[in-house]
Amino acid sequence: MFITDSCSCHFSEDVKALFKNNSVVLRIIPGGITQYIQVLDIFVFSTYKAHYHDAAEEWIEVNDPRSTIKLTSSQQRILRTRLASTAWKGTLNSVNVSQSFRNLGYTWIDNSVVTIKSLPGCSFDPESLNFGNDIEDESNLVEEIDKVMVTEPVRTLK
Repeated sequence: MFITDSCSCHFSEDVKALFKNNSVVLRIIPGGITQYIQVLDIFVFSTYKAHYHDAAEEWIEVNDPRSTIKLTSSQQRILRTRLASTAWKGTLNSVNVSQSFRNLGYTWIDNSVVTIKSLPGCSFDPESLNFGNDIEDESNLVEEIDKVMVTEPVRTLK
């Protein structure tokens, strides 16, 4: 199964054909909820922002109070690049990406039912999929997947 956001380039006809030929199920995350279920949004971006903020505050403390700092455009670009690099290195040291996928429920080590922790009431049973030759086209594949997706009412995310 491959789960992606609703950006149209992620599910062009070529991409759909590639997934189908490789027996990969494509599921689209509806717009507006990626911030609750995508690994980058949940684990990486917030960590990166915190590291960037810390690096910027440290630079300000070392150099001068905010009100007296005067930088040219070139100096600002260089500073931002250095702050971004520092923040990214800190993020890589803070986030275990493989574990983040497991924590959200996107990867599993057996054929147990998959649940996404940030979407209570939604689950997927990989053993219930039939990838035999009886699924002739993509519309039948989607119908087959929809049969095994168990969705209970979920409260509106705010």
